[in-house]
Amino acid sequence: MQVEALGIASELWELVGGQIGLFSLKTRGQTPSGEAHKFLEVLFHDQGGSIADIVPADLSVHAGTSDATAITDCFMRSGWVIVSTAFKQLVERFNVPNTEFFPLKVITIAAGVDYAFDDWEPGETIDGYWLMNCSNRVDVKEYVDVAGSDLVWQKSFAGHRPPWFRTWRKLVLKKPIQEHLFGFTDNMPMHRYVSRRFRDAAEASGLRAGIYVRPLQWPN
Repeated sequence: MQVEALGIASELWELVGGQIGLFSLKTRGQTPSGEAHKFLEVLFHDQGGSIADIVPADLSVHAGTSDATAITDCFMRSGWVIVSTAFKQLVERFNVPNTEFFPLKVITIAAGVDYAFDDWEPGETIDGYWLMNCSNRVDVKEYVDVAGSDLVWQKSFAGHRPPWFRTWRKLVLKKPIQEHLFGFTDNMPMHRYVSRRFRDAAEASGLRAGIYVRPLQWPN
């Protein structure tokens, strides 16, 4: 793998994805239950590792839009990272390790239906999308200054686990990051970051991926 930089960067590039409104992941077109529920829990807790043995068959995403052109090359929710074939090909071009892709269909809502209030009715079915699972995790955090309002406590039957945080006032890295697509260990789940080179390539390819800069230290 090529080293991204000799020094520690002053910012991160977060993969946020496009905004397509509400959407939900389905199995065989039905509300998940049983093993499918366990699968969704694994995605939500985002502990890393392969999910190949637990992915249900016939995955689909019910999107809260009737406009197929609004479906971007990447969109995310609750640990689900949905990408287009073009985005998948870019990840493969960068030889990102520990990354799996599982085919799924994106199904829009019927025109004139309000996803928030009406019963969901299918509109157009779109092929060429994938559930992406990237289990690269880096442990380079040396110091984190987090605003209290950014903390999210994770409940478990064993009591409170360490809090998650969504952002920071100051994040100090102890060494350079050499991955092109990654998440952090421990208490920053469900976030994905990319290298500057990956972000530039996505932009040059015209991908609608929603990649935004995150300074390591925000102004006071």
